[in-house]
Amino acid sequence: MMLICKFLIILISACCFSSTFAQQTALFKEKRATGTIRQVGFFLSTGPFVMNLSDLNRELKSLSLGELDNLLYGRKVGILVNTQPLNIGFNLTAGDSFSSSAATTASPSSRLSLSMLNFGVSFGRHLIESKRVDLLVKLGMDYGSLTYTYNRQGSPSFFSLHTQPASSALVRLVNQDNVSAPLGLQLDYKTHWLKRIGVSEFTIGLNAGYSYYVVKGSWVEQSSGVAVANMPRINPNYLYTLINFSFLFDW
Repeated sequence: MMLICKFLIILISACCFSSTFAQQTALFKEKRATGTIRQVGFFLSTGPFVMNLSDLNRELKSLSLGELDNLLYGRKVGILVNTQPLNIGFNLTAGDSFSSSAATTASPSSRLSLSMLNFGVSFGRHLIESKRVDLLVKLGMDYGSLTYTYNRQGSPSFFSLHTQPASSALVRLVNQDNVSAPLGLQLDYKTHWLKRIGVSEFTIGLNAGYSYYVVKGSWVEQSSGVAVANMPRINPNYLYTLINFSFLFDW
């Protein structure tokens, strides 16, 4: 009888130990999974950037050079990494504004443009996460430049370049070493439309927010590197609304 009781005690102890070990193992796996990479992929975005160019346009119009459009054609491409707590993106952002009219007043063939090029990283945190819809708040940090270009003659001929070089002059001013912090919301609709070609998850979304420039560089003439005096104020902060396409693969 004593032998049977000892056997039962040992059996119960072994079962308890086995259950506790299984719980600890499951808890360890759960903790280990937190913070690991779930998906990797890439994204493409396009849409308008709204920038205040009123001071620059006022000076351009006073010189009869036309004006730039306040809407920049924006594009963004990059690599996307989804971890358990965060959505991390490494991106290249570009935007361009051109003459609002086909030609400037001073010269029918002249062209104006303002271009932006940034490299950066963004971090997204889920506010809502479901099987079909994700809502994220996103904060980033970008480093880049602005380039203002005035091409006095849009399509110079070989003859005019040699006989009238002044009439084909190109003015290019660069503003470098800018640091901006975009903050916004992104709403994604998740699909499996491209699973047949190996894409685990294809999302279509809307990314909207505001990019504030923390550090603003000075304007210089590109070829000489000399600072530009009396440069009209260009506020590089901008509102953005982008249609986003993401292609994700399980890690």
